[in-house]
Amino acid sequence: MAIIKVRSPHFLSVSIANLASATLDIEIYTGDKATGFSGTPTYSLSKQIILNTTQISFEIAELIRDYLDTTFTGDYDASAQNGCKWVRTILTAMDGNGVQLSQATSIDLAFDSYSYFQKNHSFKSLLMTNDELYTTPLGDFEIQVYTEHNPNILFLNAAGATQRTVSYTTSTQSNAQIKSVELFPELCVNGNFTTDTSWTKESADWTIDNGASFLNSTDLAIDRLFQSSTGLTDGVSLTIRFTVNNFSGTGSASLRYPFSIPISRNGVYEVTGVGENIERIQFQAQANDLTDPLTFSLDNVSVKKTVDISSIRITDDNSITNLKVTAQCGGKYEPFKVTFNNKFGVLQDLYFFKKSVEKMTTKRERYKANTLTSSNTYSISSHTKRDFNIVAIESISLSSGFVNESFNEVFKQMMLSEKVWITNTTKQVLPINIKTSNITYKTSTNDKLVEYTIEFENSYNVLNDIR
Repeated sequence: MAIIKVRSPHFLSVSIANLASATLDIEIYTGDKATGFSGTPTYSLSKQIILNTTQISFEIAELIRDYLDTTFTGDYDASAQNGCKWVRTILTAMDGNGVQLSQATSIDLAFDSYSYFQKNHSFKSLLMTNDELYTTPLGDFEIQVYTEHNPNILFLNAAGATQRTVSYTTSTQSNAQIKSVELFPELCVNGNFTTDTSWTKESADWTIDNGASFLNSTDLAIDRLFQSSTGLTDGVSLTIRFTVNNFSGTGSASLRYPFSIPISRNGVYEVTGVGENIERIQFQAQANDLTDPLTFSLDNVSVKKTVDISSIRITDDNSITNLKVTAQCGGKYEPFKVTFNNKFGVLQDLYFFKKSVEKMTTKRERYKANTLTSSNTYSISSHTKRDFNIVAIESISLSSGFVNESFNEVFKQMMLSEKVWITNTTKQVLPINIKTSNITYKTSTNDKLVEYTIEFENSYNVLNDIR
């Protein structure tokens, strides 16, 4: 089975005695490799042989690419399925009388990927080129794995002990060719307290996402929201995000446990912390002397194990790949996660840890208005020069922080990506475009420290103009 990299040319050729013409049927499909096709071609092509030549060739990559469109809303596995499909080709050669000389049928796998002019890379189990990755502690970070060669992924701590193992086997299903692996998987997320394995919602007094009201209560507790039936012997990291509505400001309120959050106004609150040996995660709300009901609505609860992941080892049928994991904080800066299509045609995460600068650029048209009344008077408060068709675009400049030299290739692939997304502080995945048009590759020899600053532009206007 060949890999078709649709952003680079892919040729199918036939050369045979008495060759006069050739036809090529192409079917692009998903599902099972051997049975998922319908037999009805997506494209049917034909060519006559050129005089004094002995070969007929078809370039098919551009045709296939029309059916590979990577989208991303935060679901890495779903995005991989959009960027990976089976391609069944039937190449038939005929002589001058239309008699069939040969016929070749092949089923290959197409990715929205490319090769470089100087070198054609092969696909390995780990679908990224860097040998180190940088993430926030317990951050949202996923790696993409090609399952053809039965990869076994070991997550190791600093002492080399295995903390977690993930394995995949060869499959004939298109949606199993690429698998996304979380570095720090969530144990439980908001909205699934009653369905997640081993977790049980214990209180009927609290309704997730629908809010709860507190009025004239000195201590109204919402206790034991959910628990693990198996217990958590390790520490867990908790991220709680909730919205407060209808706070009158005449009293005081707080969300107390596991981390105290004073409430001083309406708005969105978020807190992150680590607890040790937690078997039960509890939320308690307290409201004092409020004249109006205080309403809460939980938007996000994320629970992750606090395990040390210092490296990843991927072993498959052909090779062993080692990947160093470096967790670092942005310090006074808010880290931003950017996700892009790399050269393998899969999503790759890249954190920017240092300084960020946000800007807005506007464009407008203007006309001169007639403000004169029928009595030849005018108001000095009326605009005579009026703006219309105002378009505003926001952009952000991000600095990576110090990285090793292998990230020259990562930034190169990001600059070549046609689709890029940023995950904002409220976990929204938003489309962006790269505004920076050139980069200078940095090395420790020339620059001592390798750091990149890239400017991105939102792929939408500030004003909603989608019609």
